Amino acid sequence: MPFWIDKLLILLAAATALLALVLVIGVIAKRISQLGRERKLRESCDRLRPMLTKYLVGEVPPEEMLSQFKSSPAAAEHLLLHFLQILDGEERKLLLDLARDLGIARSATRALRSLDWTVRETAAMRLGILRLPESVPALAPMLLDHRMPVRYTAARSLAMIGSSDAFLALVELLAKPDVVDTPRLLEIVHQTLRTDVEPLRRIVEDENTPLASRLLLIDVIGDWREYRLVDALRGLLSSDETEIVLRAIKALVRIGDMEILPLILQRIDDPSWQVRAIVARAVGSLEFAEAAPLLERLLTDPAFWVRRNVANSLLRLGPVGLAVLRRAGDLGDSFALDQARYSLERLNGLEIPKEAFANGGEALLEAMKRPARHVVSAELM
Repeated sequence: MPFWIDKLLILLAAATALLALVLVIGVIAKRISQLGRERKLRESCDRLRPMLTKYLVGEVPPEEMLSQFKSSPAAAEHLLLHFLQILDGEERKLLLDLARDLGIARSATRALRSLDWTVRETAAMRLGILRLPESVPALAPMLLDHRMPVRYTAARSLAMIGSSDAFLALVELLAKPDVVDTPRLLEIVHQTLRTDVEPLRRIVEDENTPLASRLLLIDVIGDWREYRLVDALRGLLSSDETEIVLRAIKALVRIGDMEILPLILQRIDDPSWQVRAIVARAVGSLEFAEAAPLLERLLTDPAFWVRRNVANSLLRLGPVGLAVLRRAGDLGDSFALDQARYSLERLNGLEIPKEAFANGGEALLEAMKRPARHVVSAELM
C-alpha cells in the first residue's frame, strides 16, 4: 500500500476521533448549561414562592408581585402553571390575573405555530392548564396536527377548558375518521364528552350552534345511548328545523325512550313527509301497539315512504296491526305491503307463509296479489 494512503487513513482516523470528541464535549457542555438553568430556575422559584403565597392571601400587592415575576419570567411561568393545576376559586382568579399580565397565553399561542412538534405539544399543554375559553380557536386546529402527541394534548386541553366551543371542537372531531385514527385518541374524546354532559346539552339546545354541528351531536347522543340527555332531545321535537326533528326522533328511538311516543305522535300529521315517515317507523321500532289506530289513516298517505313505514310498523305490532290492515280494504299501493312482508321475513330470518296471515290478514294478502310498481314475490302472484 502506498505511503500516502497510510497517511490519509491516519488523518481520517484522527479527524473522526476529533469530531467524536467535539460532539461529546458539546453534549457535556449542553448538559452543564441545562443543569445551570435548572439550578437557577429552582433558586428563582424558591425566592418567589413565599412572595406568591403572600400575594394569594393579600399581603403582597399585585404590582409588586408582577414586578418580581417580570424579573424572572421563566420561574414565574413555572410557578403559575404549577399552582394553577392545584388551586381553584378566588386563588385561581388571582393567578390568572398574573398570567394574563405576563402574556403566558399569548406566548403559548405563538408557540403553537412552531415547526418543532415538541414545542407545539408543550404549548397546547400550557393552554390547557390555563383553561382560558379564548384559547379554544387556537387549540382547535391542533386536533388536526400531523403529530399524534400534539393531537392528544390538544384534545385533553380542550377538555380541561370545558367551554361549549371546546366541546363542540371535540364533537366535530368525531366526523373526521381520518384524524380519529387510533383507539387512544377516540378514547380521550369519548371520555371527555361523556364525563360531563352539560356542555353537550348547551351545544345541542343552542340555536346559534351551526346546524351541521347540532345534527352531528344529536347522532352522537343517540349512538352512545346517552340517557342523561333524553330531555334535551325531547325538547328538539318542537323545533322548526325538519332535519333536527328527524335526527332527534332517531336518537330517542336508539336510546329506547318510550316516553317520547306521545310527543312524536303529535307530529303524525306533520306537513313534512319525512317527519311522518320517521314517526311511523318509530312506532314500529318501539312496538307501541296503542298507536295502531293513528297509523291507520296514514295507509293512504300520498308519500310512498310513509305508506311503506306504516305497513312495516303495523306488521311489527302483531295481531293489532294486522287487524288494522284488514279493515283498511283497498290500500292503493301493494308495493308498500310487499316491502312490509319482506321486512318481516328479514326480521324473523325465515320466509313467511301465506297461512300466517289467514286470520285477520286476508286484505293484506289480497293487496299483495294486485299489480305493483315493482316485482312481487312469485309465491304471491
